Amino acid sequence: MARPASPTWRPAVAYCAALLVVLALSMPGSRPAAAADGLRFVQPTAYDLRGVTDVAVAAPAGTTAVRFSIDGIAFAELTDQYAKGTGLPPTWRTATDAAWFPSGAHVLRAEADTPNGHVSATLSVVTHRTDATSLDGGWAFASAAQLPGGALDGDSPPAVRPGFDDPALTTVLVPDSFGAVRARWNDDDGLVGVYRRTVEAPPGQDGRQTTLVFDSCYWTCRMFVNGTQVGTTTGGYLPARFDVTGHLHAGTNTIAVLVDNRATEEFAVNPQLYWNWGGIFGDVHLETSPRVALTGFTAQGAGNGTLTLRPSGINASGRAQNVEAVVSVHGPDGRVALPARRVTTTLPSGAPQVDGAPIVLHVAEPRLWDLDHPQLYTIDLQPLQGAGRALSEKTGFRDVATRGLDVLLNGKPVENLHGFNRHTDYPGLGRAQPDGLAYRELKQLRDKGFRIFRPAHYPTTPGELAAADRLGLLVIEEVNVTQRFDPAVLSSAKMVAFGDAQLDGMIHRDRGHPSVIAWSVGNENGTDSVQGAQYVRQTIAHGKALDGSRLFTHVTAWHTADKGYAYDDLVSVNDYDGWYYGAIGDVAATLDSIAAMDGGKPMVLSEYGADAVKGHPGYGKGTEYYQALLIDGYNQLLDHRPHLLGQMYWTSSEFMLNPAGSSPVPVPGFHTKGLQTYWREPKLGWRVMFAPIRIRPLPALQLDSPDATDLHLPVTIDDTGHHGASGRVTVTPPDGFTIVGGDTPFTVPADGSTTVDLTLRGHLDGPAATRPGLVRATIDGETEAQPRTFQVLAAPPTAPWRTFDSTGTAPRARFMQSGDRLGILAAGADTWQGDHADEYGTVYRPGAFADHGQATVRVDQQEPVDAFAKAGLMIRNDLTAAGSSPGYVELDLTPGNGVSFGWDGDGDGYIDHTVKSGSGTARAPVRLRLTRDGSSFTAAYSTDAVTWTRLGTATVPKVAARQDVGVFDCARAAGTPGLAEFSAFSVATAVATH
Repeated sequence: MARPASPTWRPAVAYCAALLVVLALSMPGSRPAAAADGLRFVQPTAYDLRGVTDVAVAAPAGTTAVRFSIDGIAFAELTDQYAKGTGLPPTWRTATDAAWFPSGAHVLRAEADTPNGHVSATLSVVTHRTDATSLDGGWAFASAAQLPGGALDGDSPPAVRPGFDDPALTTVLVPDSFGAVRARWNDDDGLVGVYRRTVEAPPGQDGRQTTLVFDSCYWTCRMFVNGTQVGTTTGGYLPARFDVTGHLHAGTNTIAVLVDNRATEEFAVNPQLYWNWGGIFGDVHLETSPRVALTGFTAQGAGNGTLTLRPSGINASGRAQNVEAVVSVHGPDGRVALPARRVTTTLPSGAPQVDGAPIVLHVAEPRLWDLDHPQLYTIDLQPLQGAGRALSEKTGFRDVATRGLDVLLNGKPVENLHGFNRHTDYPGLGRAQPDGLAYRELKQLRDKGFRIFRPAHYPTTPGELAAADRLGLLVIEEVNVTQRFDPAVLSSAKMVAFGDAQLDGMIHRDRGHPSVIAWSVGNENGTDSVQGAQYVRQTIAHGKALDGSRLFTHVTAWHTADKGYAYDDLVSVNDYDGWYYGAIGDVAATLDSIAAMDGGKPMVLSEYGADAVKGHPGYGKGTEYYQALLIDGYNQLLDHRPHLLGQMYWTSSEFMLNPAGSSPVPVPGFHTKGLQTYWREPKLGWRVMFAPIRIRPLPALQLDSPDATDLHLPVTIDDTGHHGASGRVTVTPPDGFTIVGGDTPFTVPADGSTTVDLTLRGHLDGPAATRPGLVRATIDGETEAQPRTFQVLAAPPTAPWRTFDSTGTAPRARFMQSGDRLGILAAGADTWQGDHADEYGTVYRPGAFADHGQATVRVDQQEPVDAFAKAGLMIRNDLTAAGSSPGYVELDLTPGNGVSFGWDGDGDGYIDHTVKSGSGTARAPVRLRLTRDGSSFTAAYSTDAVTWTRLGTATVPKVAARQDVGVFDCARAAGTPGLAEFSAFSVATAVATH
């Protein structure tokens, strides 16, 4: 059984020994062998580890899992689950923080499950820790299912008492998410587990206070010292302090934590939204101090130079105490901004933490913190007369307010910011996050061009906010109350109390961060009712009493149905037009409708996005192309929208969630809307997001005749970044064609455009190319315009065929013929009376259908622009009289709902009745058949050309003796054409109907 070491409470000096190890490792030939069977370390590349450290191995093909440990302290397990779901090669890389391990020399170990059994690799490393109060490092852990029955039950469970031992206990790293440490604990339904470790307490601590501090323990946690419960936490993410002065004794002491993240608690995470990680996510400390001491403070600066310090501390004296300290302030350049001076605060009686009276200072003419100049001041606070250790914080001077429809930063409107939402979820770490990792990722996002973000959907780490302070990123921080749809639950006293407590902790901890401009009281809750909105009213009122210097909001997806806008300073809207509903082009109208009824508030688009599996082929939903198309579409519509604070993409990177996945191209266990993969590999949308150029839509190219081989493709590129740009145009031609001359360089002037003329050469074997062409305009490896697809079409149909287009919007329908094969590229809103729509493109034969006639066709291909897109047979008295001609029947294939038989039952020229075979019953290629007997039409379909399934019979009024008959296409997406191809069309007369 692996057991944690018993660290001393006092700092251990291991630097000299570690230095000797480093020197030894630096000698030629001293590096340990990588491993057998091809497992070897790729990272770290240095032996001396400090701060965030990437850990990666190259593993043999067929490896299914890799586990990492340092000196037997397990800290990560990676599996091939993501690789299996995406088809991408597995990545065996995680990260950790060297300061989470005791200082000294260690052996880093990787163990892999390979087709040839278990193999391992080792690497000698040195870590450094300067915090003498830290209890991070090795803790023993086991789940309840691994321990004897009753081991975790009762007021003082056996597993938390000194001397408890069991073979199931495994030494794991704290901080951690236990499911990320070992896959056997990675249960989205949660579990109950125990952490335990020992500490050595020195004698002679009379007259001093000892405090046990947990930065974050998720979800419900019970803390024990030597078998006695000293406190509990609920909700995670926020710090908790426990007075353990009377529970420790000289010598060896046992600290234990029972953690429960089962998704049965009323406020527990909704596993449909993100993975239910559990564990001790943050640092653990054991602090000693005088009985009266300052232990921390926040510093908050206003634009007029007012600097407010809010100290906190311990006062075990039994009465209020004045505590003196010396404070000094240094500016961003290190110069003295406020000379050292004595200040006094009053600490009320209490432990483990009480808030002292605020200290108000003034800094003359401060350099303001803003997006482009995130100026930070350093405030040093030295308690006098032994009342605690020296303390230091950083903050900025800035003001946040609203004026009409605008958010103001330092009195100036802020609008049209690009932003993101970010989950704390990383391979092998789960919800635990090294500060250096947060800074690294936020810096990459800031360098890309992002300026605002929301850590979703829970309070983030102080390290992440400190990074935002340094980088000049605006933050909307949120309590973890999300998707509580039942208004009775949401507005209950228990839920409001929970929201208030979360808001208390978040404001108390994070109010000193100038990056935080708004507090959110929840995400997508049941605020579409007056009752549910009471949660927003009460919680925001509570928050405003604590912090009147920031904005308050609740994030909603209810749009015009939301009842909570009246209580917001900032309206935060999640909108997924073009993904879950509507079309990409609907987003502006959606925001307009909300703005018309929200009381005249500033607005931010707090979420938008689309799932995309990296490398997945095609152009529809679930692909990188569609995700980038949606991003580019939102950019076009919103980039210059007046008063809009910004648009925040969901999310910066992928994260784990319920095992079912979330996309039409599902990856079990992962949410794929991220701009980067779970392993932080950029997708097309990442490159398109800030592209300063845009390719104009490309027309379909149609051959003039069956013998034609050359096509002219003009590609026009517009400058949208106002600075001009250069790059290369790359074309992936359709099957059967090549691009003459290869890649072509381009230069577009500032606020201008340029056209690159290209030539394609080849031939078609059908009505259209089996795969469309793709044009890309790339500036560099990080930036390119949204690619454009184009189709190559065969020559138009010839007599006796005729064509007609009623779609009414650009682009107009196109029609093709290749031998006996037909094709239509058409948009069209629908063919349905309920929408008063009769929009289609058709290739038809006039007057070719009569009584006892039978029409058949094979639908060879159908582009799934919409689940209800239609391609099939159409018969009516006059196919050129859309919306008026009676005798109207259609039999069509749909991408998502099988075969549909529709007819005009009242003779007004619109389809008003349908019968469907249902989802999954048929997909291309499918044969369709319509048979007429007087005014009755019978519909049937076949998936194998042998067995026919009768879909229904309908009586249709006003049927002419002779009718038009043909094939038709309706993409059911106005302005977005879809391709359909047909073959084996035939019309027979005098068919027996009985």
